[in-house]
Amino acid sequence: MRPPWQSGWIALALAISAAALAGCDAGNPRSCTVSCGAGGACPDGTSCGTDGYCYAPDEAAGSCAPGSGADGSMAGPDAGALDPDGSTGEPDAAVDPPDGGGDRPDACTGRETFAGEDTVVVAIPDNDPVGVSSLIVADLPCAAVRSVQVRVDITHPFRGDLSIFLTAPSGELAVLLPPSNDPTPDVHEIFDVDIAAGQDGTGEWVLTVIDDVPPDAGTLDDWSIGINRAAP
Repeated sequence: MRPPWQSGWIALALAISAAALAGCDAGNPRSCTVSCGAGGACPDGTSCGTDGYCYAPDEAAGSCAPGSGADGSMAGPDAGALDPDGSTGEPDAAVDPPDGGGDRPDACTGRETFAGEDTVVVAIPDNDPVGVSSLIVADLPCAAVRSVQVRVDITHPFRGDLSIFLTAPSGELAVLLPPSNDPTPDVHEIFDVDIAAGQDGTGEWVLTVIDDVPPDAGTLDDWSIGINRAAP
């Protein structure tokens, strides 16, 4: 499939060629000022000859020769008829893609989601208002944050002692789990977090776990984050 920029270039070239065809001198072969485009493309009403020129129905294919254009100039396929600035070879910067990269994708192609995980087990200090923090650095250059999902695995004999927070790169803070009287052990949960919507998600996402009630202690075993996708 032809890249969109190439199709536009060929269309522009054919338009220029059609204008040249209409203005040729009657004493010269009309087609000798128009070279065939990519794949043998020619203006409407003409066809590409074996010598690389476009011919009208009443012209003899193969009759063009160097210097036979309407103005006496070279009119061959290498004479620049298909390049708007009259140069030969590849299209110039004026008709090349804006980033100059041809049909190569730019740096953002396909980068609209991020997933990260930290599997390092860390102790949660007991009876400590500071707690423990773990960070995941997100790289999301191509899309704003639409959704955030966090999975947390904690070993603890009394989960009601715990408070869990998530901080976005912007500094915005969300409470995932507030302290409670829940006497059940451990935390193995997925949280859909309303945070940083519409913001740039690139940077440090920090999970903080606090246990400020003695005497039980536990560990943060694993956590993961998914931005614009499910958490792994």
